[in-house]
Amino acid sequence: MGIGVISTYPPRRCGIASVAFHLRQALLAAGEDFVPVVALVKSPTDTLAGPEVVAQIHQHVKGDYRKAAAVLNALPLRAVILEHEFALFGGPLGAHVLELLGALRAPVITVFHTIMASAPPQMIDMVRRVAAASAAVVVLCERARELITTWFGVPPGKVVHIPNGAPLPPEGNSEEWKERLGLSGRTVALTFGLLSPSKGIETALAAVAQVAPDHPELLYVVAGATHPEEVRLRGEGYRARLEQQVAHLGIGGHVRFVARYLTEEEVVQYVHAADMYVTPYVVMEQTSSATLATAAFLGKALLSTPYDYAAELLAGGAGYLFPAGDSAALAQGLRRLLDSPEERARLGEAARARAAEFAWPALGHRYRQLADVLPTPRTVLQQEPPIPPGAGIRARPPLFRRGQPPGGR
Repeated sequence: MGIGVISTYPPRRCGIASVAFHLRQALLAAGEDFVPVVALVKSPTDTLAGPEVVAQIHQHVKGDYRKAAAVLNALPLRAVILEHEFALFGGPLGAHVLELLGALRAPVITVFHTIMASAPPQMIDMVRRVAAASAAVVVLCERARELITTWFGVPPGKVVHIPNGAPLPPEGNSEEWKERLGLSGRTVALTFGLLSPSKGIETALAAVAQVAPDHPELLYVVAGATHPEEVRLRGEGYRARLEQQVAHLGIGGHVRFVARYLTEEEVVQYVHAADMYVTPYVVMEQTSSATLATAAFLGKALLSTPYDYAAELLAGGAGYLFPAGDSAALAQGLRRLLDSPEERARLGEAARARAAEFAWPALGHRYRQLADVLPTPRTVLQQEPPIPPGAGIRARPPLFRRGQPPGGR
C-alpha cells in the first residue's frame, strides 16, 4: 500500500510545491512504489502536471475536496501526507480542507508550515480541527512543537518533529559553480526566495553599503522572482524601490538581482556557489525556511534575523543572528566573515553539522516509518473525538525579545 501526497505541486510556483516534489522523490528513493499526488491548483497554468497527479483541487471549489478524497479512497494507500498552509485552501482560513479530511479513509499526516504564537482564536481553532482529523501532525522545528502542544492544545503524543528537507549539492565545488554563474573572483552573499517586503532586503542592502568600501570583493546576490501575490496586489513596486536604493547607495557593483523564477536545480547551484547565506526577514513568527535549511546543509556561513526557525537552527554558534532591521549589526557580521575566510569555514561547518539529518533521502525514510505506525485505513476518523474548545490550552507563551532565541534556546 502506498503513501499519497496532497499539496501544491509543480509547475505551480510555490515553496510548498517544491517541498512536495522533493518529498515524493524521497519516498520513492526510500522504497515506496506508489506515491500519487493530489495537486492544489489556483490558475490554469498550475494544471500542467505529471502522470503522478491523480486528482486536482481548485482552491475555491468546495466540491473538489470530496471528489479528491473519493479518488484517494479508491487507491491502495496506507497513509496520506497533507502539506498545510492556510492560504492554500479555500474557505475562511482554509476551512474547505476539513471537507477533504472528513472524507478520507486513510490516516492523514498533516505537515503544518505555519504555527504562530500570536495566532488569533479563529486560526487556533482551525489548527486544532485539522489536527483532530489527522492521525499524526508534523512540525518543522521544536519551537513549533512547543506552540502547537501548549497554546494550540494538540496532544503531544500526536506531534512529530521532522525538519525541513534539503537537496543534495550538484557535482563540482563552489568555485566551479561561481565560474559557471558568472560570480568568479567575488565573495558571494546570497538571499533567495520569492521577493516581497517581508524579506527585509532593504536592511541587507544598507549593510552592504557599509561594508563595500573596505571589501570590493563582496557581491550580494538577490535571487528569485517577485512573489505572485505581491505582483497581483502591487506590481513590481517593491523591486523598483530596492533598485532605487542600490542606485542611491552607489553599490551597483556589489549587488546583483536575478529577477526571475529559478528552477530547483538553479537554486541549489546558486546556494552551492555562495560563501554566505543571509535571511534578513522582518516577520519573527516563521517556523520553517527551506532555503535556510538548504544553505545550512550545504555548509554555508549563515546570517539571519532571529525568526523562530532561524533562532533554533543557528543556536549554539551555527551562525550569526542580528536584530530585524539592524543593518549595522548585519554589516558587522558580514565584515567579520569577509575579513576571515577561516571564520566563514568554521561557521559553515557548524551549520553543516546542525543540518546533517536534513537530506531528503533520509527524511523519506522518516516519513515512511511514521506512516507504518499509523492506524489502518477506516479507523483514523474514529481514533479520537475533536478537541473541545479550550482543552489542553495553557497561557499564551511569551514572545521572545529581539535578538533572543525563542523558548530560551
